[in-house]
This record gives sequence, structure tokens and C-alpha cells, in this order.
Amino acid sequence: MSEETGYEQRYVDMFGSLPPLPAKRIRYLAQADAQRLAEGEAARQRAFSGNAFGDKTTQLILLAILASHASPAVKWHMRAARRAGARDAEIIDAIELAAAVATLGVQNTAYAALDDLAREDEAAR
Repeated sequence: MSEETGYEQRYVDMFGSLPPLPAKRIRYLAQADAQRLAEGEAARQRAFSGNAFGDKTTQLILLAILASHASPAVKWHMRAARRAGARDAEIIDAIELAAAVATLGVQNTAYAALDDLAREDEAAR
């Protein structure tokens, strides 16, 4: 088994199949910069598998992060969460947390700016 195939297999193990974007990154970097590929995959492996959360919780966190960014990759991590034992109710909860955080982030930033403008206007009077 080549090193490239080993990297690909990790994705297959997680998702059930190899997503197209990681497949292209692996294929390209295997030829262009194998060291960069090895370092990136080692970091990904540590983050995804070498943590205290376990596979299911890790995938729920990842899908919440990706959902908050409206990333199409969320679907892959939903698959991985299901493969790790997550129920649809847990996936829905992760989505709702992401939506709340994303919305509140927009509101916090925008209303803080509006508050700043109001204070600046008041000080200018």
C-alpha cells in the first residue's frame, strides 16, 4: 500500500468513500510536495482522532463548525457522525447550535458597530 493510498483510506474509513476535494489535494501533493502532504495529514489525524472527544463528538463539532460557515463539506461530516453513531437528533442539535452561533456572531458584530456609532454621534454633539 502506498503512502498516498494510506491517506485516502483514512477518509474512506471516516466517510465511507473518498470526498473529491481531499482526493485531489492528496493526488496533487503526493507528486508536488510529499512532505507537505505528510505534515498536513499528520496534523489532521491528530486533530480528528487524537483528542478527548471520541469520534462521534468530534464529528458533531466539525459539522457544527462547517455548518456555521455554510460549507458543503458539512454533508461529509454528517456522514462521518452517523458512521460514528450519531443519531439525527444529535446532528440536528449540532446544526441548531451552529445556526445560533452564526446568527449571534452577525448580531454581536453589527450591533456593537451600531452602538459605537451611536456613542460617537453622542460625543460629537
